[in-house]
Amino acid sequence: MMANVIDDHPRAEGDPRDDLELFLRDAYAAGCSAAQQRSLYTAMEYAANHAPKLREKTKARERELLEANNRYQQEARDALAALKRTVGGFQDRVRSFMLACFGADIAADGMERNHRFLEESLELVQALGCTASEAHQLVDYVFGRPIGDPHQETGGVEVTLAALCNAHGLDKTLAAENELTRCWGNVDKIRAKHAAKPKHGPLPEHTSGIDIPRLPVGTNVVKKLGYPYPGEVRAAFTTISGNERFVVEATGIEYCGMLHIFNGDQLSAVQTGGQADA
Repeated sequence: MMANVIDDHPRAEGDPRDDLELFLRDAYAAGCSAAQQRSLYTAMEYAANHAPKLREKTKARERELLEANNRYQQEARDALAALKRTVGGFQDRVRSFMLACFGADIAADGMERNHRFLEESLELVQALGCTASEAHQLVDYVFGRPIGDPHQETGGVEVTLAALCNAHGLDKTLAAENELTRCWGNVDKIRAKHAAKPKHGPLPEHTSGIDIPRLPVGTNVVKKLGYPYPGEVRAAFTTISGNERFVVEATGIEYCGMLHIFNGDQLSAVQTGGQADA
């Protein structure tokens, strides 16, 4: 028979141990011995009596951990603010590097900073898969629109750079710190490269034709869209603004001998046999 483990413990009407009787009857039906029934009852009674205390201890611990977390976060913010006050923010530290490496005049040359920023931006998207054709299309698109506000565009650069880093799994802050450290370790090389760069132009160095790599003089080409214009590249040059252009002499019957200037995205080189490169 089922052991009288419940009635051995006096209880008032509505005692929560009433709910245990059904459980123990099920345990008896399942074949539990009297000793096992007593152990089950003792464990469940202990849990019922101590559960409120345990819950309160758990809540207190949760509050303690939350307060500690908030305290540590505030301490971290205070430390970061103190660091910025001591050594300056990243922009200030870059300014210090520019002044030490180049001097005030070059550091304040806004046009040169435009060119170097554009160069680095293009190198980044090139490394992440952007093509020259896509870049040229965006240049034509942007320069065909009204000029924006520098403050707003600076914000746009920061937001889109952060979004790009998120998309490609890059740490923007770490990369910036690493690059500034690298620059400080290569001051002499950076100065020498700057001294050798072409004057009054956007390119960072003399390139020996690297600014017109796609269609060398003598290349047979066709126009990609619109009216047909089969021809041969007779000259290639870079405009004052740094855009590549190609002078093409028509070889087709309709335009034979005509000279026309194109950008590289408008033309395709023709392979042997008359097919254009994709």
